[in-house]
Amino acid sequence: MNAILSPLQRLMTTWLLILATGWATLKVFQYFSELLSIFVTAGLVAFLLNYPVAKLQRFLPAVWQQLWFISSLVSVWLC
Repeated sequence: MNAILSPLQRLMTTWLLILATGWATLKVFQYFSELLSIFVTAGLVAFLLNYPVAKLQRFLPAVWQQLWFISSLVSVWLC
């Protein structure tokens, strides 16, 4: 049975699909770039603050931890 597409046509179709997929992926990333950068920044801040918070939890009683958390929420909310 003969192939429907010649090897050149198959190669060109493959590259066209690869380019179209790459273009669509870039458009999706451009659309969600702001949201993506917010999540990446939040993840980095959480990663960097995890170690100091873990160290402070050993020294601060639970009441001070709760007050610190509430004051940080209020300060973020006021900004």
